[in-house]
Amino acid sequence: MAYIDAKEIKKSYKVGQIEINALNGVDFTINKGEFVVILGPSGAGKTTLLNILGGMDELTSGSIIIDEVIINKKKEKTLTQYRREDVGFVFQNYNLIQNLTALENVELATQISPNAKRPKDVLKIVGLSDRMNNFPAQLSGGEQQRVAIARAVAKNPKLLLCDEPTGALDTNTGKTVLLLLKQLAKEEQMTVIVITHNQVIAELADRVIRIVNGKVFSQVTQEPKDIKDIAW
Repeated sequence: MAYIDAKEIKKSYKVGQIEINALNGVDFTINKGEFVVILGPSGAGKTTLLNILGGMDELTSGSIIIDEVIINKKKEKTLTQYRREDVGFVFQNYNLIQNLTALENVELATQISPNAKRPKDVLKIVGLSDRMNNFPAQLSGGEQQRVAIARAVAKNPKLLLCDEPTGALDTNTGKTVLLLLKQLAKEEQMTVIVITHNQVIAELADRVIRIVNGKVFSQVTQEPKDIKDIAW
């Protein structure tokens, strides 16, 4: 059984008298522990889909089953618990608290999860054991993104959702972050979903879901390339 099963997902917004279909009948499946890239141009519906997977937005119609639970039928209180315990979020702009150290930023996330990992252990996993007492302003962009990943992973989530996690990074740093995300999927059996417009990143994925104009254009499983073999 698939870990995520999305069926006929539709999401519409009204802007004045105009109805905008952000998602218009999206179907896909994702297995547990896969490294998945959702690929598409700006405005294709990727972020809307990510917000729905994370329990931050509601469907207009359709259904989405995650870990054998119909997410779109959960009440808000239950969705809050789902976001707190089952999902980790990584954003392009890091969203770190500037007056807290790297360790304190990660510790903050562990306070809301009953099955949290030890913050120092997670910072070691992301290669920042020697930087945990530094503030964000004292870290490079790549280091800040690794803190953001550590913060998400420290909750010990089943699902890690990443919104353009390498968008603000240079090539080498971006590759380091992507390699880390792939390792988390493989070693922690964490389902990792990255949304991006960057075709190159898709070459690293176990599964690629292409979205165009709010619909799934294609969905393929593949043998991912080694990160050393991709041309950025």
